[in-house]
Amino acid sequence: MKKSVCGALLVIVLLAGTPVAAWAGPGGGFVSLVLADFDYEEPDVMEESGGLYGVRGEGQLPVDRARLRFDGELLVGGTDYEGQTWGGAPVETETGDRVINLGMRVVGRQEPVAPVIGIGYRYWEQDLRGPGGYRRAHQYVYLPIGMEIGRQDTSRFWPPQARLELRHLLGGHVESDLSDVDRRFEDAENDLDGGFGLKAELVSTFEGAGRPWQLGVFVRYWEIDESDPEVVDLGGQLTEVYEPENETRVVGLRFGIGL
Repeated sequence: MKKSVCGALLVIVLLAGTPVAAWAGPGGGFVSLVLADFDYEEPDVMEESGGLYGVRGEGQLPVDRARLRFDGELLVGGTDYEGQTWGGAPVETETGDRVINLGMRVVGRQEPVAPVIGIGYRYWEQDLRGPGGYRRAHQYVYLPIGMEIGRQDTSRFWPPQARLELRHLLGGHVESDLSDVDRRFEDAENDLDGGFGLKAELVSTFEGAGRPWQLGVFVRYWEIDESDPEVVDLGGQLTEVYEPENETRVVGLRFGIGL
């Protein structure tokens, strides 16, 4: 995982060229409110779905042959959980969720179609409540490769700019605090080696009341392979645990104001 991440960072540095000069023109930075519908599924095991809300920041910086775009997002909320215990008994409960997305993209200067490459990080923390519940944290490091179609032009609301990405999972892991269930249980950490994500977003940037504004509609999807197994001590019994293959779908919108 470390070699893959270092290689991706090296590509970004080579593409970026000269040091940053200044914020990139109108609409260089935005702070947005975000509303999202979240759905996570482990086929034949469990499903978690519900609404999340939060805030997102985005900024752009020009370099010699491209633009650097930085973004950070925090989503929180509660979702409904439908699954089963390790023994197979059905469980319906609520969870507390927190999702953090961080990224840096190198965007080409070509228009109306510009290539995009970068590095991204995703953190999702679940608090599975109720009897037998425990905390679980998912962490992904990924390589986004894609394109931007259209211009970010504040003089017109339509047509919007399209942002498309394929996200290659470089590595990650899932930490499960099984000691929340029983103090005698050992916590587990399962490595993730395979998976990918997709993102599609339509973004309109426009002027209003002397300020730039931005409206975005997005779809995000993750498909993650079964994790590597780990043997943990569950109260004196050595047990092999793993994370099943899973899918995540997030559909949402954001509305922001320029800085």
